[in-house]
Amino acid sequence: SYTVSSGEGTLEFEVLMSTDWYVDDLGTAADSNKGFTPEFPKGTLAGAMNVATSGDTIHAFPGSYSVGTMRNSMNKDYYMQSRVVVKAGVTLESTEGPEKTIILGAKATPEGGPVNDYGCGSNAVRCAYVTSTGKLRGFTLTGGRVNHIGGDYDDVSNGGGVRGDYGGTAPKATVEDCIISNNVARIGGAGHWVRFVRCRLFDNYAVGREALGWYNAFIDTIAASNHSANGTASFRYGEVINSTFGQEFKLDDTTHSTAFYESLGGQTFANNIIKGYVNYSGTKHTAVNCLLPGGTNLNKQDCPTVTWDELLLEDGFKPAKGSPAVDAGVTDRGFSGETDALGGQRVYNGKVDIGAVEYDWRGDYAKDIAKREVVVSAADPQVIEREGKVTLDPGATL
Repeated sequence: SYTVSSGEGTLEFEVLMSTDWYVDDLGTAADSNKGFTPEFPKGTLAGAMNVATSGDTIHAFPGSYSVGTMRNSMNKDYYMQSRVVVKAGVTLESTEGPEKTIILGAKATPEGGPVNDYGCGSNAVRCAYVTSTGKLRGFTLTGGRVNHIGGDYDDVSNGGGVRGDYGGTAPKATVEDCIISNNVARIGGAGHWVRFVRCRLFDNYAVGREALGWYNAFIDTIAASNHSANGTASFRYGEVINSTFGQEFKLDDTTHSTAFYESLGGQTFANNIIKGYVNYSGTKHTAVNCLLPGGTNLNKQDCPTVTWDELLLEDGFKPAKGSPAVDAGVTDRGFSGETDALGGQRVYNGKVDIGAVEYDWRGDYAKDIAKREVVVSAADPQVIEREGKVTLDPGATL
């Protein structure tokens, strides 16, 4: 607290500072609230982000955030509007995970100019933009759209679900524990220039090419059933570690099995399961401890030949008992930590599995134990039978 004195009296005041902010889309939430207590949260993600500074964390309560927009720059001709722009050094996280907390983008309307069949146009709304040291955690990003007109590197046309800062060939923005689905862009319906960690990317669309975008990294991440004009996923330039990639599609829903990987050399590509053919371009790279049933022209190190069916993957791309993915990964290649893409324990038996999801042996082990019988024979006098019950003598050992 501070005291200011003058000839007319004394004024005492207290400066309140917070590094935690709260946002909700229901109840007492309003952008006119201070936002630094859970009881009086901000009402939009943009409202909360406007008061946050580097080092702060914004906590989003469950709900569907579909109001408010921000731009990374006032230049609307170059930067697309997003539901939220996560500032440098700020973490935006949900309190109860992606299944309950949604950031909803928006289709373009004719008032902004031409709109394509997928709802892309100049006044569409992307779900999120994350600056280079910002972090987004624990949301579902869906319904995001950008413009369908633009160049390969333009903000306005790439990254429908989420876009990171342009950072050369290495993504700097981090998106963790998110579900990214049903977003559309020219390139990268899911995202562009983003480091995806423990994310799930499904049913995103690129009306140009590469449904998963460019310059992304994938760590403990699942991607499948994404669509693009050329039917190709893309791991362009980024590291790819302990991730699983299923079937990709063209826009007309015909299957396509090419996964395009372009490398400058030096990036880690290890412990992955990829259904499609992995075609490299640029500096030839080495796939380490990967299961690639679709084949590849990458160099390979400890990559056994398998078919997709032999992988024994269950719903959610979980490896089943007997899968060649189980305990077959290299533990020093940089998987994200204690949990896998579905929130389960990442490592059992001291060795990581190949792919984004870990095999949990405990259920199968419990079933096996339940089937076993214990037979006691020739143990007299340690075995005592009394009133129809068989017990061991207290001093007996077996």
